[in-house]
Amino acid sequence: MKWKPILALLFGLLVLGTIAGTVSAGSGYWKQKGNVGHGFYEDPLMGSVDVYNSVALEYYTTADYIESFGKWLYSFREVSVGATRAGGEPWGGIVKQSLELRKVGGSEYFSFMTNFADGRVAAAWPYSGISNYFEDIALSAAELAIGQISYVGFALSAMDFVNALKEGYDQLNNPGNLYVEWTTYGSDVGHFARWYVEADPSSLIEFSVISKMYYNPWDSVNVGFYVMIDVPDSPEVFLASSVNKATLVNNADGIEEYSVYFGDHKTKIYKIPPSKLEEYGRKLNIPKEIIEKAISSKSYVYHVEGIPGVKIVRSFSYVERNQGDNAFKP
Repeated sequence: MKWKPILALLFGLLVLGTIAGTVSAGSGYWKQKGNVGHGFYEDPLMGSVDVYNSVALEYYTTADYIESFGKWLYSFREVSVGATRAGGEPWGGIVKQSLELRKVGGSEYFSFMTNFADGRVAAAWPYSGISNYFEDIALSAAELAIGQISYVGFALSAMDFVNALKEGYDQLNNPGNLYVEWTTYGSDVGHFARWYVEADPSSLIEFSVISKMYYNPWDSVNVGFYVMIDVPDSPEVFLASSVNKATLVNNADGIEEYSVYFGDHKTKIYKIPPSKLEEYGRKLNIPKEIIEKAISSKSYVYHVEGIPGVKIVRSFSYVERNQGDNAFKP
């Protein structure tokens, strides 16, 4: 399969729910991958100071397709927590945090977009931004990130961390890739972000997610992930193909529900008319940005549950000194 486009990244939220009547309930869930980076530096008073960066990356196991735009949309989110310790005790501090999304495969087709009009797409702690509610979208990733460094004794529990997050960012750069930065200071810090990947049908796409914790303005402990998505054909093509064994199993209240095969994997596709998106879109956990975009264009939305093809290929960690000596290059 040839490399083809990723066109955009949007930030957004998937809220768990059920669906009433005779249409089946939504069954998506957040799938997680975590990793921890470790480095150290020499302090004239305390000697060796350990630096930790613990990261949790999540993606949602459904995908959505707006018929009139011809794009598939996938949802991701991330939590990173950093800590500095000398002799097992808090010492020094993380002075800056950042998140980078980098093009890897088919890079000429990538463009990352973010919806910062939504105040719950980027946040940090400790931070001077605006208080907001993050428990429903950040808690599971925070539990993994903080749990991975339980031996460090992070200052906050996962619940306290998400309640302490403040929305905002200090720097945003989007020249094709995406870079978000927060200026913080503390021996215990962290951030949260979420986004969407929008991709062309029948494409194979890859990008990297890199979290950095800076223990001085030039040196950082980094954790990254490679993500690959084998994007299927458009739903119109997919449902018409005999290879995929698509069967209409329900047509309740104008919502068409199909049973289909992705290779050996059986799943469901819902075809939802624009007139039903307000009611059923939220119950099937379709992001509000998709609902609004589809309604404004009077477009059908195809919602696929348990879609295969999203894979966190591998994770890695490294120390970057002087932002060049040990720099990661995709």
